Amino acid sequence: MGETQATITAQATIVPRATTAAQASVPAGALLATEVQVSFALGWTMADLYEHGLPAQAHAPSPREHLPGIGALSPSQRALLRLDQIDADLALLAHAIEARNLRVPMSTDMRTAQADRTMSPEERKATVYAVHLQVLRTLTATDRRLGIAYGLGRALAETFRPAHDPEELAERFTRERVDILRGWLNDSASSLPAHGAKAVLAGLVRWEAWAANLRVQPPGEEQWVQASISLNATLRRQGELWRAVLSGEKAAGDMLSVDSYLKAAEAMAQRALALLRPLVRRPAVYVPLLLAVGLLAWGIASGGASQVVGGVIAAAAALGITGATAQKLGEALEKPLWGAEVDAAAGEALTYLPLAPVSEPRADVLLDAPRLLHEIDLPPRPALRPRRPQRSLPPREREYLRNWALEAGYLESSTDGQGTAAVRLTLEGRRLAAIPTGERGSVRAALGAGRGIAAPGAPEDATPPQGQQDEHSNTTTASAGPGEEAS
Repeated sequence: MGETQATITAQATIVPRATTAAQASVPAGALLATEVQVSFALGWTMADLYEHGLPAQAHAPSPREHLPGIGALSPSQRALLRLDQIDADLALLAHAIEARNLRVPMSTDMRTAQADRTMSPEERKATVYAVHLQVLRTLTATDRRLGIAYGLGRALAETFRPAHDPEELAERFTRERVDILRGWLNDSASSLPAHGAKAVLAGLVRWEAWAANLRVQPPGEEQWVQASISLNATLRRQGELWRAVLSGEKAAGDMLSVDSYLKAAEAMAQRALALLRPLVRRPAVYVPLLLAVGLLAWGIASGGASQVVGGVIAAAAALGITGATAQKLGEALEKPLWGAEVDAAAGEALTYLPLAPVSEPRADVLLDAPRLLHEIDLPPRPALRPRRPQRSLPPREREYLRNWALEAGYLESSTDGQGTAAVRLTLEGRRLAAIPTGERGSVRAALGAGRGIAAPGAPEDATPPQGQQDEHSNTTTASAGPGEEAS
């Protein structure tokens, strides 16, 4: 026999309470970070429950020869597991919610709906929808950051569900929707696990570029059928990985190899030199430096090196330049530079893109976007003054970048006076094109930052289109706040 209605109701009416004494010993910043990560996981689980529904509870299955794992559970048992996960997450958030004098949401109504065999699947789905709205309101009222994290988990779960056709998949990564997800990730970055938000930001932009090329080069029906199995497996793997990292189940650093760290260290050294090069070129810096080197050389040649070194150190100390000062300056530069390179390495390690029906030319191709935009923006020169030859991008990379730049709002189509079609840079495109060639860290930062005001008429919702929406489809909005999603 299955669980009785009384048993289900009794289990659901247990009011979750956080352990106040334990939470009191945790620093406020760490406690908020935990609550943000729990809210993210809660939003993801709620989206999974809404997608798969609440199948009517079946009778208890007969015991098998071996104990089943999660993958072998029936649909109704998986729904019960998701309900338990939702209650567990709400229990962890109960202290913060009750501190605002708010009532902690519970899964009672959803459990009752699942046990009621007279309810239709649509009615059960409507119940999940109503509870979602209650949780969204409660978390946002408790702390806006919790509402944003909840919306981010929900939106990413919907983004990486299986795709039914290329048009629907491409619409999940439109400029407007990616900008909203980017804003949520940036807003939550300080409370999410180290390197997690920045790594997902980098991967999200790569998915945006991939989807833009899918939209421009849609596959035929037969090609889609052949690629869809592998593509949906990639979507599932990508979603699981980002969920684990942003919810704190897996550390982003765990995905990095020794080679990844060595590559990050090399990139950090190159960027540090690039930052110091303009400083060293200033007369106020290189003149004293040359003088000090000259004095040291004279001291070594004359046998009085120790006196010269002492004089140089004394002069530097008089100017406030000591070993401790230099060390502090180095430490101040090292932390952000190293963190940025680890972010980049984690972004590459945590991103999985499909190989068909379109493929990314190379993992760092988007870092060459300023070069492409700069070439497009260069005015024509007289034949007598040819441009200095530069390494040009391969045709496939140029096309890939151009398709993405048009979809992402860095380029826009236009026509000249003779009606000839052309492209020109937008304001955001000019900002990106202004980054000097070779400053890859600056390009990463620009791609991860907000892109200004969205296009007129853009939807303010991070919920991907699902074809014909039913009356219970989730269309809350998310660009300006946690309850304002991306559709």
